[in-house]
Amino acid sequence: MEPFNSESRSSSSLQPVVYAANVSSDVSLRGADDQSKPIQWIPCHRAVLAAQSTYFRSMFASQMKEAHEKQIQLKDIPHEILDQIVRYMYSSRISLEANYVLLLLESALFLEVIEIVGECQKFLKNIMNTGNWLTIQRTAEFLSCSDLINICDEFVVKNFSALSKCDDFLEINESKMVELIASDDLYAESEDEVADAVIRWLNSNPDQRLSHTGEILPLIRAPFLSAERYKLIRSIYMDPDQVSVEQFRKVTDDIIQHTPYQHRKSYKPILVGVGGEQRPKFVYRFEPSIEQWIPVRLLPQSPKSRSAYLPIVATLSGSVRIFDLIHGDGTARSCVWRFESDTDQWERLAPLPVGRCEGPLVVNEKVYVLVSGDESQSFLCYNEHSKEWDKCATVPKISLSSAMTVHDSGCIYMFGGHDVSYKVDKKGRLADSAYCFNPRDKTVKSLAKMPTKRYNSSAGVGPDGLIYVMGGIGAEHKRRFREFFVDCLEVYDPKTNEWEMKDVEKYDIPFSAARMFEFNGKLHCVGGCQSMAYYDAPRDRWMSVDGNLPHQLSGCSGYAAIPQHIVRKWTQQPGSCAHLKCSSGCSEDHW
Repeated sequence: MEPFNSESRSSSSLQPVVYAANVSSDVSLRGADDQSKPIQWIPCHRAVLAAQSTYFRSMFASQMKEAHEKQIQLKDIPHEILDQIVRYMYSSRISLEANYVLLLLESALFLEVIEIVGECQKFLKNIMNTGNWLTIQRTAEFLSCSDLINICDEFVVKNFSALSKCDDFLEINESKMVELIASDDLYAESEDEVADAVIRWLNSNPDQRLSHTGEILPLIRAPFLSAERYKLIRSIYMDPDQVSVEQFRKVTDDIIQHTPYQHRKSYKPILVGVGGEQRPKFVYRFEPSIEQWIPVRLLPQSPKSRSAYLPIVATLSGSVRIFDLIHGDGTARSCVWRFESDTDQWERLAPLPVGRCEGPLVVNEKVYVLVSGDESQSFLCYNEHSKEWDKCATVPKISLSSAMTVHDSGCIYMFGGHDVSYKVDKKGRLADSAYCFNPRDKTVKSLAKMPTKRYNSSAGVGPDGLIYVMGGIGAEHKRRFREFFVDCLEVYDPKTNEWEMKDVEKYDIPFSAARMFEFNGKLHCVGGCQSMAYYDAPRDRWMSVDGNLPHQLSGCSGYAAIPQHIVRKWTQQPGSCAHLKCSSGCSEDHW
């Protein structure tokens, strides 16, 4: 290993001469005794030692006997290591090797030579692999070296797929395992891989570890498990020898009703689109590498969509659900249809009480719609047991054609819209209201008003947790084109209840009733004149995606980022479109 240089001290070029010539030394150091060879004292200067070591600075400034002695022996530090540390203090140069770097780190921490500690940590980070990470981690914990502990944790998180198959993985203690599985940054091919690693870890020492089942298994992201792994996890929870009935009920309740699980950052979800107004309905997936929509499945005979969009969700059991709202005409009642990938069939849910409805939206596998009468507007939730719609909460003021989105917190946000009697040629009928519906406590809260009145706009949650509202129709806004389309972007912060107007470069394609969502760490907006774009936050501009939407996805459509293994399972069922080609000639096999 070539020695490296540290240029932090301007006088370092003179210090080696002083050290080698033993000029005016006023103290000598010696490390631990070595029976195999004689050890010579190392001549030093108190001023140099004190300037670079907190340990020596405290020693020389104290009333300890070493403060005045000419010779000081440090029996806890090997002499060769001490010699290297002293040479570094004079030359800013040190040679690091894997066979003694941990010992050097321990000695540098003892003497509080911060620069050597930092260089040792950089060296260990570069040489860390699946064979030595556990030794490094245990040493870091023994020395209470927080920076090195963080380096080891980062290594385990990023190399989880490889490490989880090694025997050393089974040596991770309970607290580290909990911290690891809870991490959003954990890199794994799928949540099934995480579940397999956890079960392997538990089974490696069942006498001591099965008692931690109720603490660790809830950290597995159940919505992203395959049906097989999900059933396995449930069976473990239902074993009274491993977890109490109260723990099982709690985790089941958290998974199904309350906890808004997020996919881990390392997963590669697939963007899926389902055509609305066109029949038959096609399922497409978006391939970012070629910016093309590829047909992967043909849905069975379905109702003709009349909704603004079709929500698509992945369930806890690993299936895909698609919801479609059919508006009633005049006095006719609206109804919601639900497609289930496991049965490959559409099911009609109970009719809604009125014809004027918006949605549906799905929160933790529960279906919600917003129904509007002439006097009131309410959120309804579909009851799977009674097969009826239950009223949850009333919105203070009626706003039709609002932009709605589901936040990561599990709340539904709605923005803007227009009242029942609105017409484009009459001003003052647009809404700037904003509301938050919390399904957990069934309340609706009024929020800060939108800067711009508009309806048919798009709302979506960005990777930063903020809510972005784009496009729509607003007859009163001064920045408009193509008659009444609004091109401004406004951002709402749920934490501060404040709005920010973004100075976005004008985008030539209007977004009206489009879908907005996060995909691959970027905010995307799809729909509205068959366009697709993503928001470039650093440059405050919308970037158009070259691949136009297929005509099957025009009009009312639904989009969702779904875990890859669930999409694969679904598209392997009868009805796949593997024989179809995209415009670039790519088949369904091009993943």
